[in-house]
Amino acid sequence: MRWKIFDGALNTGILIDFMRRLITGAKKKIFLILDNLRVLHGKAVNAWLERHRDRIEAFCLPSYSSELPPQRRWPMPTSGKA
Repeated sequence: MRWKIFDGALNTGILIDFMRRLITGAKKKIFLILDNLRVLHGKAVNAWLERHRDRIEAFCLPSYSSELPPQRRWPMPTSGKA
């Protein structure tokens, strides 16, 4: 398991450092699911992901799913009872 604690807001440098740490030593491709923060769509992050596309792929959650009823929006219940 890899994680990172940081002070302040997430920025490009922190995100790229975290993703670099994720792929270090990974034997398989990493599929990273992220929320939809603005920093995730920046040029530097996209360029880094493009250079490492054989080792990591990032997906952003939708900011809002209006087509789903309220009980089916993120986060999904984990108890198995819906």
